[in-house]
Amino acid sequence: MIIVYDWWINLGQVYNTRFPNEKATFYYDNIVNIGLSLNAADRTATERINKYPAIIMLSSLKEQHRIDGSILIKPQILIVTNSKRDYLLDERQNNVYKPILYPIMNNLILLLQQYNFKDFTKYDRDRISGALREASIDAGIANLFNDSLDGIELRDGNILIKKTC
Repeated sequence: MIIVYDWWINLGQVYNTRFPNEKATFYYDNIVNIGLSLNAADRTATERINKYPAIIMLSSLKEQHRIDGSILIKPQILIVTNSKRDYLLDERQNNVYKPILYPIMNNLILLLQQYNFKDFTKYDRDRISGALREASIDAGIANLFNDSLDGIELRDGNILIKKTC
């Protein structure tokens, strides 16, 4: 049986091997646990430096298990990295999106094409940390997502994970 978590973590290893100049940390969990993991990374200097950019697939997704053993999912993927709260749009584009987020997104999409990932919706999410913080407050935890983050959200695209023998 295919385990989506295992597939995603393995995809992260493949990604970082294939694209060593645009490395990213892959996470798969619910939004609260992602925030707790990111906050925990602040405990050591090495982890704090390496936690971004991050590619997050939220674990609240429906898995359609098919008769051939494959799984069809429609994930919500967030690609996030450090930013500055006071950036204006052109500074955000030139310092965050163009040099960091767009190359990572393009590499990820290239990798996901082998899983029939297409026809998705993309959102540029300036100051995504604010929206993530609101989600954590709704969950009763107020101190998550304190980093200033910009991101890209990919949703509405299907991924077909085929069973390998």
